[in-house]
Amino acid sequence: VLVLISLALFLRLRLALWVTVGIPIAFLGALWLLPSLNTSINLISLFAFILVLGIVVDDAIVVAENIHQKRKSGLSGEEAAIEGTNEVAIPVLFAILTTIAAFWPLTDLPGQMGAFAHVLPMVVIGALAFSLVEALLVLPTHLRNLPVRQPGEKRGRWGRLQDRLNAGMETVRDRFFVPLMRKSLQRPWLTLAIGAAGSILTLTLVISGTIRFNFFPDVEADNIAVQLTMPLGTPAEETRRVLTSFEDAALALSLETEEEFGRPIVRSVQAAVGSQPYRQKQAQWAGDLGASFSGAHLGEVNLELHPSDERRVGAQMLLDRWRELSGSAPGAEELIWMADMLGGDGDADLQLSGPDSETLKSAADSIAGSAKVMAGVLEVHDTHRPGKREIRLTPTPLGESMGIGLGNLAMQVRRAFHGEKIGTVQRGNEQVEIHVRLQREERNSLAGLENMRVRDPQGADIPLSLVAKIEETTGSPAIHRSERRRTLDVFFEIDKNQVSVDSIVSRIEEEVLPALTKQHPDLRWKWEGRQKEERDFMLASANKLILALVMIFVLLAIPLRSYLAPFAILAAVPFGLVGAIWGHVLVGFQLSVFSMIGGIALTGVVVNDSLILIDLFRRIREEKGGDPAAAMLEAGKRRFRPIMLTTLTTFLGLSPILLETSLQARFIQPMAVSLGCGVLFATMVTLIVVPASWMAIEDLRLLAVRATRSFRKTS
Repeated sequence: VLVLISLALFLRLRLALWVTVGIPIAFLGALWLLPSLNTSINLISLFAFILVLGIVVDDAIVVAENIHQKRKSGLSGEEAAIEGTNEVAIPVLFAILTTIAAFWPLTDLPGQMGAFAHVLPMVVIGALAFSLVEALLVLPTHLRNLPVRQPGEKRGRWGRLQDRLNAGMETVRDRFFVPLMRKSLQRPWLTLAIGAAGSILTLTLVISGTIRFNFFPDVEADNIAVQLTMPLGTPAEETRRVLTSFEDAALALSLETEEEFGRPIVRSVQAAVGSQPYRQKQAQWAGDLGASFSGAHLGEVNLELHPSDERRVGAQMLLDRWRELSGSAPGAEELIWMADMLGGDGDADLQLSGPDSETLKSAADSIAGSAKVMAGVLEVHDTHRPGKREIRLTPTPLGESMGIGLGNLAMQVRRAFHGEKIGTVQRGNEQVEIHVRLQREERNSLAGLENMRVRDPQGADIPLSLVAKIEETTGSPAIHRSERRRTLDVFFEIDKNQVSVDSIVSRIEEEVLPALTKQHPDLRWKWEGRQKEERDFMLASANKLILALVMIFVLLAIPLRSYLAPFAILAAVPFGLVGAIWGHVLVGFQLSVFSMIGGIALTGVVVNDSLILIDLFRRIREEKGGDPAAAMLEAGKRRFRPIMLTTLTTFLGLSPILLETSLQARFIQPMAVSLGCGVLFATMVTLIVVPASWMAIEDLRLLAVRATRSFRKTS
């Protein structure tokens, strides 16, 4: 509706209707292709349709506007349709192909986010393919019978509103755009220098952390939860006792928020002892299908909140207040507070590997002590868990000399405590096994073990204390290895509103780990979890972005028949990315992996208007010759209106996602911001920077020609 209204404000109503007819045709075509592309109708694909809504009408607007201009120049309907379509068919075709080339690399990105992004290009490519067919073959047929408004024709209220809006657009073009474009064409190198300075400044703000980048953004869920881990072997009754304080605090929070806001905020409070169902669900969503969180020492309290669009307080704020009301948990090994939909064991995962568990635990404690004093670090915990109490027997030198090794010792102790079958007795119809072992009193005390006697290979009875060293210790509930070395993971919970995850990771690498590796030379470390996925995704994204730019360059070079011309058009790409970054700042979003996905897709969208502009400029030069600056100025004036309309429809097509407040929309909103704000800003700059880039190329070409002539004369 927004796209139709925006078109109807500047185009004739029937013309706007025929242009928007391409939207359902493109969508139906994409739906028809989804099964063959191994994609279903789901939350992500539905958002992808909204994402591409404003893009699919861009080619139709260019074709319809050109046909309308031909019709106004006096051509018949059929002549205008044929000539107007043929004139823009090549640039429109390659504009669609460049957009497809930009989205195509998103089909093969690694990790969890790669699987998320895979759906987008499937929908977008299908919709763009059908919109291209509709714009070049179907739309001209409808527009050939469209009547032209005659001079002096009476206009209604809507027509008069259109006239005022079109007059206003022409005023903006003639008073602001044309003088600015003329000055930029006169000083192309200064224009490019100003644009480059702005891009470098923006990039510097991102690298320095002034504009924060968090690979995994905080997407608040409609649940907040606390996971309690007690020492292994803790009975369920003790776990329940400790968990009760968190449950009571949750009920107090529910009453407190209801009194403060006048309506319930907490929908339900669910407590579990012996399992952590919400944490396991989060782990399975993240792809860890083998994760299991069950045991008498585990507990969880989960608060289900009313949907985010029905409450005025964020999940993280409620979690912070719940933490204050809960206080401490005596005897707890670990507490994990969760308000983020993406969940996980931590925002950063540092994996340590070493020769033994003691070294790893000592290093982990040292890292935790240093990290907890850093601003923005909320909590640090590791995967070390003390096991159950156990008695460890080690043969003494005397025992080994007497032939009582570890295996023999273990077998005799097992027989004494577990029993040894010596025969069976018939009792009626049943056979009863006879086992011999120590008496109950001796089996239930450590003294019974110390006073136990064992036999040497010659059959002599010897006190156990003479042939074995008896130690009371704790076992390991699990042993983790990587590359044949013991490992231990240290997790960091970070307040992303205060600092970025990357800044904390850098500080730990620079301030903590060097001294630690000097203290423990056998210690090794590497970042795993989200940092590994971020590293792999960033590397793959950089490679895919380069591939997309190469594909776009080739596709631009074909219709322009030049190796230099594509560079002028590609000059719009950095400014689109700058617009995407500042768009996040304006709407209050942090840069994230979803912003990067939108930025990759943006590279193909921003070159479309530039291609249409440069194609018209080349045709004017071929027809009229003369000064290239004058030809570029004329091309800019003639393409100003369709470029503004395509930008407006693209931005308005994305506006439903930007204005959506539901939890599901938060995933795709950064992509919509990158595309919408990037296209909006890039279009403003395209009409200035791309012509200036072309003039700079013309200057270089003239310098090359003069240098060649000078060289020939001297030789």
